[in-house]
Amino acid sequence: MYRCERNFKNAAAFYPERWLSWNGYDNRDAFEPFSLGPRNCIGKNLALVEFKIILARTFYNFDLSLPEGKRDMGWEWGDQSIYMLWQCDPMVVRVKDARRDVVKQAA
Repeated sequence: MYRCERNFKNAAAFYPERWLSWNGYDNRDAFEPFSLGPRNCIGKNLALVEFKIILARTFYNFDLSLPEGKRDMGWEWGDQSIYMLWQCDPMVVRVKDARRDVVKQAA
């Protein structure tokens, strides 16, 4: 369902902006990562809250950027081995402590 052109425009392309606003074509109701019905994931609400906390703390504590000369992550969606999760190459990012800059500016 996630890679079907009937549900998503350019379904095979990595296009995270599709979740920010509705483009008139994508069927976001087709995306149900926690399953549906009476036997859906019992920990769905807890998982979503934990994900938001982890993401917020990561962005609050660190400045993330790609290393010099690197324009993308090098991931091609068609080249992935999929079992239950994607088997990807390592994600190379530069991580800098954001709080250290705040302390320097305050001093």
